[in-house]
Amino acid sequence: TGFYIAMGAMPAGSQRQANLRALVDQASGYRKNQDGSLYGFMKYIDAVKAKKVPMGQVKMVGEDDDTIRIMTIHKSKGLEFPMVLLCGFCRKLNYTSVGKGAAIHKDFGIGLPLVNYKESWFKTTLLQNAVRQRFHQEEVEEEKRVLYVAMTRARDILYILGISDDPSGEVSKVIDDIPKDFSYFTMTGRTICMKRSCWDEVFNADLTGLSRGRKRAAAKAVKLLEQEPGPVDDDIIKRLTFSYPYEKDLSVKSKYSVSELVAEENRQGIDYLSTRRNRQADLRPIELAEPESFKLSSGFTAAQIGTITHKVLENMDFTAASESGASYIEELIVKMVEEEFISRQEADAVDAGKLADFAVSSLGRRIAASPAVYREKPFNLVCRVDGSPALVQGIIDCFFEEDGQLVLVDYKTTNIRSKEEFQRRKGEIAAGYSLQMEL
Repeated sequence: TGFYIAMGAMPAGSQRQANLRALVDQASGYRKNQDGSLYGFMKYIDAVKAKKVPMGQVKMVGEDDDTIRIMTIHKSKGLEFPMVLLCGFCRKLNYTSVGKGAAIHKDFGIGLPLVNYKESWFKTTLLQNAVRQRFHQEEVEEEKRVLYVAMTRARDILYILGISDDPSGEVSKVIDDIPKDFSYFTMTGRTICMKRSCWDEVFNADLTGLSRGRKRAAAKAVKLLEQEPGPVDDDIIKRLTFSYPYEKDLSVKSKYSVSELVAEENRQGIDYLSTRRNRQADLRPIELAEPESFKLSSGFTAAQIGTITHKVLENMDFTAASESGASYIEELIVKMVEEEFISRQEADAVDAGKLADFAVSSLGRRIAASPAVYREKPFNLVCRVDGSPALVQGIIDCFFEEDGQLVLVDYKTTNIRSKEEFQRRKGEIAAGYSLQMEL
């Protein structure tokens, strides 16, 4: 009929719809317990109205409503409240009694008693006792988990209430004795009662006076609820003001490549490596133009062409290259394609003429004359990056022996159009790559 929807659109619609659902529940209950006819139900409703039986409205309680709720600890899981009263703290916990018969546990198996029918006696076996002890231990652990839930529901204030015939005596006993599992109080009371400011007593006379509305009793109850908290424990302050001492480590990787570290230093302008010499911290990356020939001859990026060129240099014989020039390098490239070191497209991206020029340069001849040449050698170096230890991994393009020393070479395929340009930018380029060479 649309009546339910119409009621929801009216003022206090949620309450009206809840009342209609309650009416349906009443009708359902009447059908189960009475004759179940519509006429009979109408007569029942008329009788309720005539006798003025108070039915009341359905109570609508939301999670954020300003109300007092009474619930079990299990029902409070996942909820949080500004103030919590935890009752029954001194109540004795009820543990399962295994009894004198067979004791069964999913891990321990079945523990049977030793029975002598002729002499009419029985004895508890070791396995029975072990099963009983395990049952008790598991139930104690569950009670501790339940207590943890109860004591962590309060956002601001937690009051723990327990009933005892001799409060002072129980407090003294729990302080002097080791924690036991008889009740929540014997489990945790020692920690609570060690500080006198953490607990107080309310006697029966005060409660009786409070129930009768006596002002004196009410004033004492209010004082208990409004008493100022004692000094905060130093350990609590330490925990709440804790600052993680290795915050920088969260942003530092455990392993860097050389190029990554160089790019990171240039990006942030920070001298990362504490083991290095003092350098200017304001270095910026060198912006070098990509060679136009690279753009026209292939679809490879400058970095990819550099990698391909490195592959050729790794296999190049500098003596043969300095003697035969570009023809040797072209033959080497063809051989590398045949042996599938590089593809035909990659081979087209290599400038054999520039490699031949490099082979006959002063540096190329020094490499050719060296008794020991090493290429593409990986290395790992432990250093401190932004104050934290990190592993830096890289590959040395080439180093060779000369006059008892090692000369380090790093290939760059950057486009330099003339010797004059190189001389003009030599210091700038050297500064840009100095960190990489030092590593």
